[in-house]
Amino acid sequence: MDEVQLSDGISYNYNCRPIPLVALKALIAKKPELASECGATADDVDKGRATGLMFVSERDSGLETLHVALRFNGEVKVDSVCFGTSLGHNADPSVIYVSTKKVVEMRRTPWTVVYRTNLRTGKTKQLTPDGQYDLSPAVSPSGTRVAVATFRSGEWKGEIEHLKTDIVLMNVDRHPDGGGLDRGKPIIEDGGWPSWGSDNVIFFHRGIDEREPTSGKISRTTWGVFRYDLTTKTTERVTPEEFDAMTPAAISETKVAVATIRQRTYYMSEKREERQYRHIEVFDLTMPDKPSVRITHNVFPKADYYNPFVLDGGSHIGYNRVRTDKMNHEVQRNTIPYKV
Repeated sequence: MDEVQLSDGISYNYNCRPIPLVALKALIAKKPELASECGATADDVDKGRATGLMFVSERDSGLETLHVALRFNGEVKVDSVCFGTSLGHNADPSVIYVSTKKVVEMRRTPWTVVYRTNLRTGKTKQLTPDGQYDLSPAVSPSGTRVAVATFRSGEWKGEIEHLKTDIVLMNVDRHPDGGGLDRGKPIIEDGGWPSWGSDNVIFFHRGIDEREPTSGKISRTTWGVFRYDLTTKTTERVTPEEFDAMTPAAISETKVAVATIRQRTYYMSEKREERQYRHIEVFDLTMPDKPSVRITHNVFPKADYYNPFVLDGGSHIGYNRVRTDKMNHEVQRNTIPYKV
């Protein structure tokens, strides 16, 4: 099984999303130089010969900025844009993203806010209410709602790995009658990294803190991926308790790609076993008796893979990983899809 590199291999590239056809055509219309440099046209997009990817890159003086990669005839052209990561699917294409551009209001508080930018007009609206702070926006398949991980009470108490967030829903746009975004109370407590399996199903990850019996201090945190049904308001665990799983990317209502660490190590060492590396696996709830599908173990077993995302309706899984062939000179994370 071969993997294909989708980014240009410059700097750190991660948090990728495929660009829907309508949105890609809108981008090409707004930035024709992006298509002209690689010879792609709107017709190439319509017929699937040209595809697009949005990702975060640190190539601009170490700042985390959004870039677009247009792939055509095996060539990749990358250009910067002023937008974010999660793509809307409505008639007027937009990008929904998180940014730290808002000024920090006081010490030890978050400053990550979700925005929506219209790709046609370039207009930007803030979706996160004032006084609240969000991460990991995910747009529903219908394009009408966005799920976010929001900091509890708008506070950050210094957590590094296990951020204390809940998942809330809000409308992508305001009602025609001028109403608000209908941001309600959290639907999922203690959850993060939402990913829609359908308009009624959300996958998410959760950290479970284990405490020392005498002191009450957190001794370690384990991670699992869960599924929440908005219709029945029920939550079920998707991944086993025996190993860590995080950053879900929903393929369908019952199938999800996740990053796993099957044997956690808490100490830095010169050599790790294969089970101690972070790999991508696919879990299918309709086949509970069958093992998960291991995606990356046969690519480079001793490499770490991060943040899976879904391509081509689930026939391909993307991820970012360290380029091991460049580790002697420069460590880079590149976006590489893998066929399931």
